[in-house]
Parts: sequence; structure tokens; C-alpha cells
Amino acid sequence: MGVEVRKPEDAAKLTGTSAEFKAFVVKSALSIERPDAPNCGGITVQKYDPAGFAIGGVDECGGYAAIWGKKDGRWKELIGTQDAWSCTELHKFGVPPTIVDKCVSGNVQRSYTG
Repeated sequence: MGVEVRKPEDAAKLTGTSAEFKAFVVKSALSIERPDAPNCGGITVQKYDPAGFAIGGVDECGGYAAIWGKKDGRWKELIGTQDAWSCTELHKFGVPPTIVDKCVSGNVQRSYTG
């Protein structure tokens, strides 16, 4: 589940998020062109943390999961993967446990505590 963004008007569905985040998501969603698959593409936002982090999916057809964060004053993709979240990468970017609850360290999945 989450909020799907494919066009600028969809940003209104991102209630409780900042204007900067909405602009970032719309720009990112519009940059995904799928002329071969018109029902694909877009960004799905699953969770948002006002501390400057969010999680969701990029291109619902064969895409990947992403964590976005506000770094150096602007939103950017911090991590993108089709695998489990790496505990090391989550710690590196300071991702809070409000965004991710599980991660992998080595080959072991564990709870993520931030």
C-alpha cells in the first residue's frame, strides 16, 4: 500500500509531507518513462518521517525499493535495492527505525533499532 505518484496532481495525495518532498517525488516520478508499459512507472510512497526520510517503491513493474532522505538541504535517493535493507547502509545514512524495522547484517536478518 502507499500513495502512488505518476503526475503532478498526485502530489496532493501526499498529505502530511513537506512541499519540498512533494516536489522531489513528482520530479522523480516524471523522470521514469515507460512507453512500452503505460501502467508501469511512477513512485509509491509508503512511509514519511518529518525528520527528513521516506520509503517507497520506484517503478512498480520490475523496479526497486528506495529510501529517500533530505541531505545537504535537498531530498535525494539514499538507498535503492531489490534485496533486504543493509544494516550498514541504514546506519551510514542515519535512517530512523520509524522508516525501516528489519535489516540484514552479514546473512542474518535482525530488528533495526537505528
